Amino acid sequence: MLTGSVETVLVLALMLGFAWLLLKMLDEFFPHGTGFGQLVRAESPTAAGSRTRRDIVVSADGKRARLRDSGQVVAVLAETRKGVMLKSAGALAWRRARQGELLRDRDAVQTFEAAAAVIEFDPDTRLRLGENSLVVIRRLEADPIFRRRRAFSMMVEGELSGRIAKDAGGDVQIKVATAGSEAAITAATAREDTEFNIRVNPDQSSVITVTRGAADIVAAGGERVRVETHESATLTAAGNGLARRTAPPPPQPEAPPDGQRYDYRELPPRVTFRWRASDAAEGYRFQLARDVDFQDRVVDARLSQPRFVHGNLRAGDYYWRAQAVDDWLESDFGPVRRLRLVRDTEPPPLKLDFAALATAPDWPLGGRTEPGAEVRVAGVAVTVAADGRFQSTLSLQAGMNTVVVEAVDRAGNVSFRTARIKGVFP
Repeated sequence: MLTGSVETVLVLALMLGFAWLLLKMLDEFFPHGTGFGQLVRAESPTAAGSRTRRDIVVSADGKRARLRDSGQVVAVLAETRKGVMLKSAGALAWRRARQGELLRDRDAVQTFEAAAAVIEFDPDTRLRLGENSLVVIRRLEADPIFRRRRAFSMMVEGELSGRIAKDAGGDVQIKVATAGSEAAITAATAREDTEFNIRVNPDQSSVITVTRGAADIVAAGGERVRVETHESATLTAAGNGLARRTAPPPPQPEAPPDGQRYDYRELPPRVTFRWRASDAAEGYRFQLARDVDFQDRVVDARLSQPRFVHGNLRAGDYYWRAQAVDDWLESDFGPVRRLRLVRDTEPPPLKLDFAALATAPDWPLGGRTEPGAEVRVAGVAVTVAADGRFQSTLSLQAGMNTVVVEAVDRAGNVSFRTARIKGVFP
């Protein structure tokens, strides 16, 4: 038994020694280095060393930060609102996007209903996605011929708006591709920023509208058109033509007036929104939102008439605006108006000021209530000052007089007080 154990130990020792010797030989004749898979995927050391690194200044979470870009980072998702999804290049599944995420070449961003996102390539180039939109981001690269930087964005569907800063001038070009067409947008003025909107229509045509500044738009076939402020260019689905048109003027709001307040008790009031009709418009687009930037929209409707009625708004502040629509062409939005709905179930305060002993038939009675409330003294309406104070002169009789005072606030809540005054006349 002892001999067998010794033999086992010797065999194991020989095997370990042989394995150690084999590893040393492999290390000597086959030194460590980059794996084959890495060699296939990576750039050569020369190419990697010659790549020009650049700083990209991006805005995220309200703060500006400087990122060192090695050529992979293209942009930053500067803002997100509600349902924004992101699919990285080569990935199979979508995931929820986070504000401040870095975007790389061929990353896709998608927005759902009432959602929005802002993609910032650099301070000079920003793209804003509207709801139900999908874009595939392409890199910002140099054009050695025209000496421009190109911000590529392949737009599949939805709405997109962008801004090119005036300092960039013609140095930045936005190239947009839809299902059947392609166009390049370049700022045509250095006096002010150039802002534009792009919408893909159901027939796969595209409308590019300049809302500020001016832009040169070039179709894939080489056709070029200059689009000024409040003008649009329609690109056919086949991408073989550009038709420039002037947008209709923005509609002016009529009712409710700016800052209107609606008080209610249980049921919200019916609010009628009206704006001035336009002979140049086939229809209108109406938006109602909880924020002045119209990101948290309650209503986004296309209408044939210049009015909209809503009877179920919750308490809070709201903002509304309207837009004229002519075929696929849209005007700027008209002025923004604000309104407030206040749910009030509390009776208004009511305090009376009077002397209980009257020495003359004409006797004063005053008091104070909630500003904006209506007051009746013995059934007669009296004027209420801005601070809620009121004053009335009673016509009393000798003996005991009972006077009822009623206050009704704007929501319909009611308060009553009774004044008992004894008339003792000389």
